[in-house]
Amino acid sequence: MIKPHIFHGIKKGPHIFFTARIHGNEPCGEIALNRLIQNIEHGHIPLLSGQLTLISCANPKGAQENKRFIDTNMNRIFSRKLTQKHDETYEAELCDTIMDAIDDCDYFVDLHSFTEDMPPCVICIDDKNETSKSMAEECPIKRIVCDTPFLTKKGTCMSTHYAREQSKPAILVECGQHDDTQSIEIAYQSIINILNLHGMIDTSTTPSPEHEFLKITGTIHNNKDEELIFPLMEREKIELGDPLLKTSNGEIIYSPVHGNLFMRNANTPVNEEYATVYDLHNQWP
Repeated sequence: MIKPHIFHGIKKGPHIFFTARIHGNEPCGEIALNRLIQNIEHGHIPLLSGQLTLISCANPKGAQENKRFIDTNMNRIFSRKLTQKHDETYEAELCDTIMDAIDDCDYFVDLHSFTEDMPPCVICIDDKNETSKSMAEECPIKRIVCDTPFLTKKGTCMSTHYAREQSKPAILVECGQHDDTQSIEIAYQSIINILNLHGMIDTSTTPSPEHEFLKITGTIHNNKDEELIFPLMEREKIELGDPLLKTSNGEIIYSPVHGNLFMRNANTPVNEEYATVYDLHNQWP
């Protein structure tokens, strides 16, 4: 069972919920949120308005064992029906607790990190919502991943998808590589910037860079009985027709898409993505 830290401001204001370490091997968000908790408790950062709900470690057992998950990937079952379906898994009850907190908040921010060394990004699946967009733009992160059918296809049940279904503006922040100390700073400054944006604190912020906007056009999946033969970690781009996968009977599967590669992970679990393919824009597409 996980219990949130809850803080109330001096005046009325928005209720923001931050969570981290939904994946147990992603520590930077937890470290950043624990720093914020200490700064608020010690009076270094007064909470001026609103309510702040923080779950700094959403997957305690996964964190203890430094595993992405114990029984099932929590960030694929954010649905009341799916948690019932997976009710015997360790993650299901944890997921219900987070959904309860999302139900109660006004805005939601989920902190994550990458296995591989890649630039941080903000994922904004609700880019028709101006509050979601403003939170994404406020983070001191250059890359913003925009909504596409590849991020919101039927059956996709990430935390931010659940928030959008409840009409709660939300973003997911990928802060950098798991063990990079700079990822902690990016997570913390994103938190501070977002709280300043909503007038909940008054402290110095980190300027946001000029953004670039990524539109996902395809994904490369790790399917059962298929071997990745594309040199994923050596290439920044993939071309249409590149040899991609080899099936158990020796058949070669060629790439049906072309574009830049992002979120690359050659060691991703079965049924998850090796990488995403994207086009680049200089404004919201």
